[in-house]
Formats: sequence, C-alpha cells, structure tokens
Amino acid sequence: MLNLANELFPNELVWISNADIGAGMGFEKLKHLAKNEMIAMSRHPPPHSGRGEDCFQYVGSHDGFFFYPPVPVMMVENSKFQTNRWGAENTMIDNFNAVKTRPKH
Repeated sequence: MLNLANELFPNELVWISNADIGAGMGFEKLKHLAKNEMIAMSRHPPPHSGRGEDCFQYVGSHDGFFFYPPVPVMMVENSKFQTNRWGAENTMIDNFNAVKTRPKH
C-alpha cells in the first residue's frame, strides 16, 4: 500500500486502513499535519449505531493512518506484511518511528 501511496499521491494527504474501516467526516481539518507526521486513528462506532461499548475501550489498536507520502523506501520494504493481523498497526507505527516520522494517536 505504501508504494502505491508514494507513486499515486505524492505530497497529498492519504488514508490507509483495512477495507472495513471508513475515515468518516471532518478530516479536512488535518491539512495542518506536517509532512513528517502520521496520525494513527482508532475506530469508534457511528452515533446511534446500536453497537456496544466494544470500540470505546482503548487497547492500543489503530485502524487507519493519515500521512503525506512519499515515505522512504526502507519503510515501504518493512511494511510488506498482512495488515489485518494482531499487531500489524503497531508494526506500522514502529516503521514510521524508524524513519523519524512523529506518530500521533
């Protein structure tokens, strides 16, 4: 995914997540995000969705990432893993840290 972000959307704010996650509304406010920052987002159910409290307890998991490509080739190479597995989001955050990108949660 990161190689596609680098090739297709250089210097544009991108969102990467699993297919069952949507970014929702209001993210135009992220234009202030610096080129060396990444925001890791956690899911919350839509208001009045009838879903339980399962998404309200923070357990260190993140479902999507906002950032500006391009990212270094090292990060692209280190991010070739299946994303819908336990711990994948922490691996992504570690990869951003390794290239001196400041993750925010």
